Amino acid sequence: MTLTIPTLDPLGIALDPIACSANHSCEPNASVLFDVPRLMMRSLAPIKKGEEVFISYIDHTEPFYRRRAQLELRYCFKCECSKCRLGSDQREDQWAQPPENLVDKWSTLAKPMDRVEKFSKDPANYVGEGQAEWNLSVIQGKAYQDYEKARSYTNSALAIPALETVMRTCHQTGMWPITRQPYANSRVEVFSHMLDEGRVGLALFQMAKTYFLIDPVLYPQDFHPVRVVHTWGLAKTLVMAYSSPNDPTQAVDPGVEELFERGFDFVVPIWRILKKLSQDVLKSHGSGSNMTFMVHAITQQVRDGIGMDNLRQIEQDPLKMWKEFEKWAYFLQY
Repeated sequence: MTLTIPTLDPLGIALDPIACSANHSCEPNASVLFDVPRLMMRSLAPIKKGEEVFISYIDHTEPFYRRRAQLELRYCFKCECSKCRLGSDQREDQWAQPPENLVDKWSTLAKPMDRVEKFSKDPANYVGEGQAEWNLSVIQGKAYQDYEKARSYTNSALAIPALETVMRTCHQTGMWPITRQPYANSRVEVFSHMLDEGRVGLALFQMAKTYFLIDPVLYPQDFHPVRVVHTWGLAKTLVMAYSSPNDPTQAVDPGVEELFERGFDFVVPIWRILKKLSQDVLKSHGSGSNMTFMVHAITQQVRDGIGMDNLRQIEQDPLKMWKEFEKWAYFLQY
């Protein structure tokens, strides 16, 4: 298994004879988490006594043919889980519009692209039998190739434009819903790199789109570990933006400055998100985990810094500022 820190960043490889006996499903009812030296299996749905516990060996938000190809290549089996038995017409496989509507520019580029890289030969990129589907399979292969290359960059100055290229491709083709991979994962990756570069405003807009429009679709459970970790990143960044004007050591990018000039009250989303996150992390990571400790610690800091009287007023807010926050999800073009 991939050894991770509590925020799911990879560290290496772990071997556990009991956890490794769990079978795979593309619709898992449990997840594996690591908390320093401890391995945990957390349920994602009610599991009856005697019912099998399934985890996902791969990213189960990928399309059907890509999931199946990864499992055959890495684990040498053809997946016949309850989700895969339904075939390639599930939510993960849906395009924003029919393949025939692929923008002409991209249809023209498909043949020369495939001549060099042979994307159409990779079963992971399969879309269908027609010419329009073939064109789209090549563009999809190119998007994934660019995404994997962008992920290999440790330098944020290189990673950001590479990831933005992937997102721009998905957007300009007119074919990708924002919830389809690798569009969705590219957004989370670019968020992290933007934070490294101090581009807090743009990072917030990217993560707001993930928070409101993408994660509720990809991870329906509020307490899904991936969703909790993403929300944790958003909460920390909001706190950073809120504290920046009072901290001369932190640079504020123009996006955040503009929000302050418009009179945006960061305290409203910060408190609302942290209050909900404090409950969800107990289900995702458990009461004794380091992740839970970090969430509860920053929640307490915010509570102490703002004061309970002010927080009570915030909780009585008629959602005006929260609705303003929701608009951030639509701020960026792609």
